[in-house]
Amino acid sequence: MPNIDLGHLPLGHLGAGRTEQLERIAQAGLVRQGRVFLLSFDAIRKELGDRWPNREEIVWQTFERDLARALPPPDQFLRLNETTIIAAIASADAYAGQVKCAEVFRQVLAFFLGRNQDSDLSMARVSSLTAQAVVAEQIDPAAPPPPPPPPAATNERAAAAWPTNWIPPLESRRTRTTFVTERDGPADIDLWVSPVWRLDLGLVGAYAVRRGLPRGLETFTDRDLSAIDLGVADFLEPIMQDYRRNGAAFAIFCPFTFTTMSARGSRLRLLDRCAPFIEVMGKAVVLEIDGLRLGAPDSRISDTLSMCRPFGRVRMVSIHDPQSSEILWADHGAGGVALDADGFTQRQAEAAAARVRKRRSNILVHAVPPTWSRDSLAANGVTHITEARQTAE
Repeated sequence: MPNIDLGHLPLGHLGAGRTEQLERIAQAGLVRQGRVFLLSFDAIRKELGDRWPNREEIVWQTFERDLARALPPPDQFLRLNETTIIAAIASADAYAGQVKCAEVFRQVLAFFLGRNQDSDLSMARVSSLTAQAVVAEQIDPAAPPPPPPPPAATNERAAAAWPTNWIPPLESRRTRTTFVTERDGPADIDLWVSPVWRLDLGLVGAYAVRRGLPRGLETFTDRDLSAIDLGVADFLEPIMQDYRRNGAAFAIFCPFTFTTMSARGSRLRLLDRCAPFIEVMGKAVVLEIDGLRLGAPDSRISDTLSMCRPFGRVRMVSIHDPQSSEILWADHGAGGVALDADGFTQRQAEAAAARVRKRRSNILVHAVPPTWSRDSLAANGVTHITEARQTAE
């Protein structure tokens, strides 16, 4: 496939939603990592000939369904024209992403053409993605993997390469809300969005809703915790509505409390508040269940996680201090764990991650200070981090 220049395709033709999604992909640094691909099924259109207009939407639905099954969040794909799709792979390196796309492509070719020859696979790696054009270079889907990279950079070299002036598209979302506690009167809660960095790739792979509470969760009553969660839902709503209009370009981690989720009444109140956008949450949200009580039966934790299914596609447990770490070892069905660096030393966080990584594939540490070694965190099993806020909002 020759170089592809889509500069002739006006952004107005793409529509505001797809244009914004392309901008998010460009800002995430995936192009620089070689993990954005163009896939074109012109071979299917040519083979179908006059039948193409009647079959086009079926081809698209099949292709998008198979991609959705093969590519977990935050991988994204969207149509560019009647036969071309762009796929941004954040869950794997460049070669593994290429292999994933080719495998799905071959399945679709086999279904519609009865063959899956590499000569029919029109694939290109995007080398430039701007507001005006997409430029890509042909790749061989059957090419062997590249040679292994040189030894990992030292922490100092990695820190030097870490983006310091990158402003993610969701980071401007922040607010301060006030609610009245049962015991102490008015209390302020800060809510904001932080980028979630993948340590293995050194780039943003998702976002996280973060909360700044006046004091620890254990000092709030159940009614207070329910009010906090409703405030988080209100903050999440415009983000989810944007995702509905523009496509969920990134997964978003969102905290809700165990107390709210484990009690039927408060959980239903939260479900009612989220009802206008609950189907988007089910596709885009990674749910963090916060404030688990020590001594809570594993069965109750498992039941609560199961009942949280409508609120997110992945459910994690979140803890704030080493004393609560025993919750992490239980077999309660969580897909990952989140630790709050404010309550741990780096050594304590790494010890918790090292112990749990054989049972949980996703380990997120929130509010990592700049003095912590990312190399050391990754070596002990931490997969994702958010950074500590530099200034109070």
